[in-house]
Amino acid sequence: MTEPTPDPPVRRPIPAVSGRRLNRVVTPEVLQNVLRLALAGNGDQVQAVVRDLLRHDLPDAQILSALFVPVLREVGDLWHANLIDVDAQQRVSAVFEHVLGETWRPQGSASGHDVVVIAAPLCERHTFCAQVAAMCLDAQGWDVVDLGGDVSATDLSSALDFAASAAQAVAAVVVHTSRPALLSGAFDLVEVARERGLAVAAGGRGFGKDGRWARWLGIGSWVSTVGGIGEVLATASAVPGESVVTSASREAASQVAARRDELVVSCGPLSAALPASAVGDIAPAAFFADALTSSVQFAEVEIMVDAADWYRGFLVSRDSPVQPAREVLDVIANAFTDVPHCDEPVAHALATLA
Repeated sequence: MTEPTPDPPVRRPIPAVSGRRLNRVVTPEVLQNVLRLALAGNGDQVQAVVRDLLRHDLPDAQILSALFVPVLREVGDLWHANLIDVDAQQRVSAVFEHVLGETWRPQGSASGHDVVVIAAPLCERHTFCAQVAAMCLDAQGWDVVDLGGDVSATDLSSALDFAASAAQAVAAVVVHTSRPALLSGAFDLVEVARERGLAVAAGGRGFGKDGRWARWLGIGSWVSTVGGIGEVLATASAVPGESVVTSASREAASQVAARRDELVVSCGPLSAALPASAVGDIAPAAFFADALTSSVQFAEVEIMVDAADWYRGFLVSRDSPVQPAREVLDVIANAFTDVPHCDEPVAHALATLA
């Protein structure tokens, strides 16, 4: 006899993010059911639910976006509340990527839109919402090149060079990230677009829920909802403005980044007691060094605090001790005593791990 699929942790009904007509199709009950099935890894049953929803007289891209995005957001919130573990997160992503791949076939441009390039910075592996955004753009007639995650400035430059060699005009570059700790890498991608005079849009919680860190980077086009990305890009014609990154903070951040690999080696014995971060599967020392790079570069202590809080939750979900993470941060603090602006963010991160 088949075991029933267990119910997920219930905090409240999953809020829908779509319009009134869609809400009558993708109801809170449907969202909760899909969450339950996806957490259990039941991809075939999620696929069956999707097929049933697509029978309604509504655009497929709108239905898929209205289904996937709220559930993924709830999964992230459940993880932050320590109600599910990282393995559950990864199960949901795997199920959704499979279902999207089986359901959506790119339609290609039919309206003369230029190319939109989507990229996430180094160590960013949360890319499913970007895939949904690419689907929405494709449905609206845009040509989309989704570079995925873990994209370096060199990778983006190569992709833009290839587009130019193929006589494809790039309308905009969309940079997204889920973690403020990765903003330094996002800044590098924005700079590539800025140097080429391209429009840039930003999305993802890594830029802050209101997109305030996107504005720090000089990005005026903020994608607040995945389904609304087409409307944002339709007006994202201006070259990015000036960022708040000063030459001094940029230099300090460069010094931190330059010693990143040394820190990974020196923290090796301490890291043996710690799991690799699920943000890119990187060592704890590298994770905190990346967060410190962003924190110093943007003169924002909160970025380092957010990273420490995220990693603390990650350790708790893995039943791992927090103390070794504090020891790693102590090593980092000592490594950068001669670098300006490092003391305060590291001190606040240590307090967060207390």
